[in-house]
Amino acid sequence: MAGVSCKTRMNGLQQLQARLNQLSAARIDFKPLLEEVGALIESETRYRIETEKESPAGDKWPEWSEAYAKTRHSGHSLLENEGDLADSLTSELIKKNTVETGTPLIYGATQHLGDDDRNIPAREFLPGELIEIHGLEDLLNDFVGRMTS
Repeated sequence: MAGVSCKTRMNGLQQLQARLNQLSAARIDFKPLLEEVGALIESETRYRIETEKESPAGDKWPEWSEAYAKTRHSGHSLLENEGDLADSLTSELIKKNTVETGTPLIYGATQHLGDDDRNIPAREFLPGELIEIHGLEDLLNDFVGRMTS
């Protein structure tokens, strides 16, 4: 992706596979799980952009500068003018145990990382760690339940 992305590597899949193998002789295909994880990250990120206006860690994003705020309209909010950033989020399996979630939009990287030269503060919107993904434990438990029933 040209913009910004986060890679989610599901370390421990071998341990999960070993546990599941104890219950079943069949090899488990983790592709559906990784696709669900990617979709969950996309959904959470869209919600943060559209509603919460904070980083995955819960830090409120810095407000616009006073000069920039004067150029915005009533329908504009932090990281959301026409909804292009949220709409551009995608997930892609890039390895057997890795899903990449992000945006191909160049300004996504600027927003996520900031730009000191242009006085744009970082407004992180992609999670840096799996710990920051709400609902992940439920998703994993559901997956294990489907594989063991």
